[in-house]
Amino acid sequence: MSAYSEQTSTSKTAQSANVEAADPSQDDINAAPRSLHAVASLAYGKIFATAGQYHPVIFVCAIVYADDGSSFDVQTKRLYGHLEGITTLTSHGHLIASGSKDNTVRVWDTNNLTCLCTLQLHSAPISFIRWVSQSVVITADESGSILMWDLRNYDQPTRFEVHRHSITAIEVISPTFFISGDSTGTVVFWGDKRCQRNTHGACIDAITHLTGAAGTTDGIIVVTAADQRLRLWSSTGELLKDVRISFNFKRDQRWSISHLAAGADCSIYVGLDQFACDTEMEDAMVVRLVYDVKQGFTQEHGFAAKDASTHDSIGRVTCMHVPSMSTSLQPSSSHCLLFGCEKKYVFVLEMQSLQLTSVAEGPLDGVITDIANLVNNGYVAVTARGEVLVKIGEVIRDVRLPTRDVTVVSG
Repeated sequence: MSAYSEQTSTSKTAQSANVEAADPSQDDINAAPRSLHAVASLAYGKIFATAGQYHPVIFVCAIVYADDGSSFDVQTKRLYGHLEGITTLTSHGHLIASGSKDNTVRVWDTNNLTCLCTLQLHSAPISFIRWVSQSVVITADESGSILMWDLRNYDQPTRFEVHRHSITAIEVISPTFFISGDSTGTVVFWGDKRCQRNTHGACIDAITHLTGAAGTTDGIIVVTAADQRLRLWSSTGELLKDVRISFNFKRDQRWSISHLAAGADCSIYVGLDQFACDTEMEDAMVVRLVYDVKQGFTQEHGFAAKDASTHDSIGRVTCMHVPSMSTSLQPSSSHCLLFGCEKKYVFVLEMQSLQLTSVAEGPLDGVITDIANLVNNGYVAVTARGEVLVKIGEVIRDVRLPTRDVTVVSG
């Protein structure tokens, strides 16, 4: 079987379900999606997958270089199986895990484009998925249920039942320790035979794990919510610091930290979601903070930009991607921070200085909803209008997702 032949899942759930059960607001399954919101990179950045919340199909795209290596093309195939739109998409090695409004999680093998298993014990749309290892995955839904699955024997997952609202963030610290946050501000530390519940004042936006701080052995858990605060916790659930970060804005602006990721040398990268963007504003919307046990966080670098044609602010950060410090897409690749903004531009920044490494691309037609690294310092960005932009080196491809005639058999 070709690695990129069309595949349709053969699970009993997909075969017996009636197509009328699908969300009527979805896109036509035969057509390309109108909106994309999730993208995942695989195979050292040579393959990526993307999907949308109104479309039940996953698109798997391979970067194929010309014989002389001077240019590339993108070959795209589709994965069928979900009955409703895709809510979340994540990868580990050659595997993809997809969550859907149909309350299921599917695990796919991109080597042969087959569905390995369907995880069906959730009772609400899937809101979050996080890999623990190649064979263990954590899934969460909008009712607050969290399940940990061993994919080698997935009939009896471990349940974690404390939350009562939609899970908005999960950070895995080790195979036996993770932290979860929900839309009401509840944060739960799940450890080996223990569970500790803490409360923030607003929806949890992001959780990350800061390592390398002096005086700590297990690192520091950094949690941000919609209340403009960063809270630092020990691995035992003890609150270390509760900090309201000031970014020295030139005007009194309403903002929250919408994106958060750990970096090297006790640093974190922050993307700001600003609710009252002034066209005259020149304040940074992406910043690098460095943590010190005595001084707390200090702002080391920030990035600000204006629309080149209108000279207006680039607006809020709509997506941000910081590559893992422990892995690289390939040995020769340098790490870059990627982010998309409200004015529909894509920016690639050097990790330490937050300086532009190349000319920003845009504006696109739709708001940039997700972004990921690709091979050779490239990236893929997707938008709320179904656009897929791939840039590797100086070559840019506007990928047109394929359509296909599909016959759905009702049970």
